[in-house]
Amino acid sequence: MQDRDHRTLLLLATHFYPSMTVAAVRWSSLARALPGHGWRVVVLTRCYGSVAGDEGILDEFGPDVRVRYIDHPADGQPAPTGTNAGAGGRNAGVRRSAFSSLRVAAERLCFVPDPSVVFWRRARARLLDEALSARPDIVAVSAPPWGKVGAAMGLAKRLGKPLVVDQRDPFLIDHRFGPYGLRSVHGRALAALSARIYRESSLVVHTIPIESRWARLRYPEARPRIRALTNAFPLKMTGGGIEPMRDPAGRRSVRVVGAMGAEEMVHLAQAVRALADKGLDVSLMLVGRTPATADRIEGVLGDRVQIVGKVPHERALSAILGADVLVNYLDSDRRRSLLLSTKLFEYVAAGKPVLEINPTRSDRHFVRRLPGVEVLSDPTLQELSSAIERALNGSGTPVAEARERVLREGSWAAQAERLAGWLDDLAEGRPFS
Repeated sequence: MQDRDHRTLLLLATHFYPSMTVAAVRWSSLARALPGHGWRVVVLTRCYGSVAGDEGILDEFGPDVRVRYIDHPADGQPAPTGTNAGAGGRNAGVRRSAFSSLRVAAERLCFVPDPSVVFWRRARARLLDEALSARPDIVAVSAPPWGKVGAAMGLAKRLGKPLVVDQRDPFLIDHRFGPYGLRSVHGRALAALSARIYRESSLVVHTIPIESRWARLRYPEARPRIRALTNAFPLKMTGGGIEPMRDPAGRRSVRVVGAMGAEEMVHLAQAVRALADKGLDVSLMLVGRTPATADRIEGVLGDRVQIVGKVPHERALSAILGADVLVNYLDSDRRRSLLLSTKLFEYVAAGKPVLEINPTRSDRHFVRRLPGVEVLSDPTLQELSSAIERALNGSGTPVAEARERVLREGSWAAQAERLAGWLDDLAEGRPFS
């Protein structure tokens, strides 16, 4: 049921709360704030073992956010089936077998734009039923994976409603995201899909500003309908709503929260050990996927390391707030990407010194004018340990200034307000300029 003071956004998303993936955090955060701007959100998503249930969604989001799991049978309907490859995050922390890796690689080569297209095509009847029940004003889709974009386009066309495509990762210009496919065979199909997104969408939103700028040049006819909306941080980080996680031994804590290369973690552990050998009472905490080098890291640091593993997002924020120094350390493959690290918004908002090591082009652009952030490229052990020591000593960098700048523009509340304004324009038929 709709009431006159709320419009409805229908979102197709592979992951949503309580999933801990970056994709889930992005849209869960936006959905939490959109009702305050007059938008009800209905989410059609997949189940990967974490289901909040109606009561859990009500407690977390209130009555204006509803979640439907398309691969859960409902009303006697069989759930759609299809490959899970390309969905990402389902088997986090578990090393794939050689056979599994080969299977996934083969599926990526055989499906355009990615293997998830099998599931979303089979789910079209179910999606239409849910859409007709929701009576949305706008249809939105979050990608990657890209297989559901075609389904969202079909829904928007069938309902006669505007379509918003939220492109979290670069589609054509980043080596890490493909899209997958036999390029010699599917190259034209992939380029055609990209062109179709910009041609048929009422609004294309990019998480990565560099991709937004590229798209404006590549598709000039769509330029007025292209926007950038980066990831952000939750306001409760700054309002005392999250208790900082302190080091249990009372040591000063260097922390990594999120993805980091296994060998880079060993290098960081060795730098922390060098400081401990100098007499500094310092420890290392790693929050996120347990690295394959965990035994080596523990061998270097002993009781001075905590390998926490993957945790709910709020606990990860607690770890960030309890740190003395925060580290974002990318491996050689990830640094070549165009990704903008979500953790940087949370790091700077926490008001702690930050070491940004081997940044992507997007990361470097974000931090280039932020005091309180030191950038390093392939540091030696001595360079890394010295940088950590400088950060621990707070060597003359006005962290408060960096924090205030991000606080003004970088919260999820601020991003949701921007998005709601664009949605209002679409719903009321106001042209973009």
